[in-house]
Formats: sequence, structure tokens, C-alpha cells
Amino acid sequence: MPTFSTLIGPLLVAGTILLGAAGSTGESATSDPDRLQTAGLPNCNDDLAKGGRDVSDRLLYVTTLDGRMSALDMTDGGALRWSVETGPGSLLSSSIHRLELTNNGKWVRMIPSLSGGLYKFDGETVEPIPFSAEDLLRSSFKFSDDLVISGGKETRSYGVSTRTGQLIYECTMNGCRNATQILEEEGKSGPVREGMERVLEHDPLLDDVVVIRRQTQTVRAVESRTGNERWNFSIGHHELEMLKNEDCRQGSKEGLDAAVLDLELRVVIPEGVVCGVSKSTPGVVLWRHKFDHPIVSAWRAKDRNGLMSVDLFRGAEWLWNN
Repeated sequence: MPTFSTLIGPLLVAGTILLGAAGSTGESATSDPDRLQTAGLPNCNDDLAKGGRDVSDRLLYVTTLDGRMSALDMTDGGALRWSVETGPGSLLSSSIHRLELTNNGKWVRMIPSLSGGLYKFDGETVEPIPFSAEDLLRSSFKFSDDLVISGGKETRSYGVSTRTGQLIYECTMNGCRNATQILEEEGKSGPVREGMERVLEHDPLLDDVVVIRRQTQTVRAVESRTGNERWNFSIGHHELEMLKNEDCRQGSKEGLDAAVLDLELRVVIPEGVVCGVSKSTPGVVLWRHKFDHPIVSAWRAKDRNGLMSVDLFRGAEWLWNN
């Protein structure tokens, strides 16, 4: 009868041969560098080489009085890359300028401003009034005994793909809608972009996102006896925040493009005109873009990680003279 040692010996030899064969097979598989790449992951360096990932640094973000946020490509002749609408409408709407109020026996008109302040105009001079729209909403201030002040403040947030201009989400007091819901409800996935045959799709693995916050204050004066509205005004402004996709930034350079750094911006606010001027060759206008509405604010890349506000009044006199 075979002993235990005579039985276990061949089994150990066979096991060693099988393990060796499996090990050699695994080694040959892992030695192939092509198989080391994980399927489905984006090749960020290739995309960076195409310039798609750095588009955020080349864009100028402009707010106009109609409430739209637009992006101009500063390295492509100021071309309009995309434009999105923010609610609930224009950044400034008012019926208060039609109302004449008594002030020490004089008739005056009140004028609201985008900053939230109020001004009075007596036909000759304009003077600030020592309260704002927010003061009207928070205090018990009365214009007269027969008026009741009502209104409020609303904040809406929008997420927009900087590369495509696609509206990723919209959040209001009623809740949030994502891109799919917006597409189903409005029949579109993003704003109309000039010069494009098809709508580019947002890629969450590659694209940066700009968050647009719009704050709107509305004040209404109502007759306390009848409830009839005597006047109203609404003012709004935008705030921007850039959210970079750092997962695909390993191969990107530290600074901005030389073409972007060499560019200085000049704005004519009431005309809705913005120009790109070369710093290296002063006086040379590289490009010019005109909006249909006055410009309210603008932002550009501060560095690879954030945005900075553009001084709209810098160089305005130079533009008027050229």
C-alpha cells in the first residue's frame, strides 16, 4: 500500500508546475504597457494638447443689462463662444422714475441704481437718498401713510460648462433642474452658439464649470387701502466662481498663455462695446465686440485657479477718442 509521502510528493510537484505556469502568464500580461491603461479614463494630456482644457483661461465673461452672461474668446478675435440667460429678467427694471414724490414741498423723481442705492432728481441735480433697496425691505420706512412696502431678495445659481456653454443645472427657490430636465422641459440642451453646426456636449471628466450666482432685489409700493401698486423696481447683479477640473491638469503649464497676458481690455459701458488692446503695442486694437445691451460687469482669468473682475472704467476715455 502506498505511503502518505509517496502520494503527496507528486501532488506537490504538480502544484508547483501549475503555479509557475500561472505566474509566468500573469507576468507577461502585466509587462505589456498597453494593457496597463484603464479603459474609459480620459487621456488628459492629449486633450490639453488640443487646447480644449485651457479654454476657461482664454474666455472673457461679460454680463449685460438684459441679464445675459456671455463668454468671448480673447484669443480668437473676441468671438462669442456662448451666451446664457439668467432670470428673472433684466438686471434693472423700474416704474419708480415715473413717480413724483414730495420732498419739503418740492416734486422729485426717484432713480434706482444697480448697486441697490436710490437717487432723487429735482430737474436740475441728482442726489443720493440715504437708504437702499435692502433698507426698504428690512425696515418700516414709509414714503407716506398710504403706502405699504413689500418685496424680497432672490438668489439663483447656474452651472455652465466653460467649453461648450451648456447649462448643466439651474437652482431657484423652487428647486434645482439638471441638464436632462432642462432639455426635456425646454427642448434644448444649451444656448445657441454662433458658428457651430451642432451643440457640443459637456464632458464632466474634462470640462471646467463656471458657477453664476444672480441676486435680485424687488421692491413694490402698494396703496394700503386698495392694494393697487403705485410703483416698483427690481435690481440684480451677478457673481462668478470658477471650478477647475484638477484631475486632468497634471500636464498643464503654470501660467496663462502669452496672448492672454498681453491683452488689455477697454469697455464702453452704455454702447455695449468691449475691445482687446495689445500691451506690447499700445494703441493697437486687436479685436472689438459689440453687445446689444449695455455692459454691467466682466471677469477674466486671474491665474490658473481663479477669476478677477475687470475694471470697466479703465481706459474709457481712450476708447471714446479712438
